[in-house]
Amino acid sequence: MMHEMYRDFSEGQFIPDITVTKRADNGHFVASALGISETHWDQGEAVNRLTAKIQDGILKGELHPATP
Repeated sequence: MMHEMYRDFSEGQFIPDITVTKRADNGHFVASALGISETHWDQGEAVNRLTAKIQDGILKGELHPATP
């Protein structure tokens, strides 16, 4: 089942709802989804790093996104 979740993620069937906000104190962007977040000064890099964390978490079986 873990591999099915990863396949859904990699094939685009599972798309996490990523929220991106900009911090007022230092201007960094915070990308968050599924209870985890990543902060970086570049918005695209924050999203890329978050996506990598999600991918890694699904592969390790630590993240279990809801399946329809």
